[in-house]
Amino acid sequence: MSAEIKSRIESILTPLALRLPLSPNVLTLLAVLVMAVAAVEVMQSNFMLAAALVILSGFIDVLDGTVAKAKNKTTAFGAFADRVGDRISDALIFGSIILAGFVQLWLGLVVLVLVLLGSYASACLEAFSKTRIGEAFSMRAVRLLLVVVGLLLASYTGLLSYMEYIFAIIAVLAIAALVQRLGAAHKLLK
Repeated sequence: MSAEIKSRIESILTPLALRLPLSPNVLTLLAVLVMAVAAVEVMQSNFMLAAALVILSGFIDVLDGTVAKAKNKTTAFGAFADRVGDRISDALIFGSIILAGFVQLWLGLVVLVLVLLGSYASACLEAFSKTRIGEAFSMRAVRLLLVVVGLLLASYTGLLSYMEYIFAIIAVLAIAALVQRLGAAHKLLK
């Protein structure tokens, strides 16, 4: 997500964030728990509910950072927990689609590995460059939107074949993001 879009979303959510009685870390955990329920719904072929829960989890994930900033509660642990929570959530939703057999096993594993490898590359890039540059390459919102589209198509059409195409698109995007990260690393870490 671009910094400009992220900033706009945070400015819209700040009034809500200031009124929420929950801590950012509780919201991070809640986002993971909602994604876990979405994964269960995928396994039970409740695609519409799963799509709604993926959207809710993503919303809560954006909200946790907004709450932290709005209430001046940003911490290194909170940033760490948020990123780990995101990877757990990614593994849950992709894993449920793979385990339910809605995509070919090889394609599902390629996507899962590429998504996790991209996140690892960002973490390494940030550690070595001592910057937050990895966030600039985040494609998580796009990936989740594509999963939601696939779930909605499955719900409305009864066809699961769309998920194969969705995963293929996610694989291509993940490869592109990984190449971007490697290029940035080459520039920054000479």
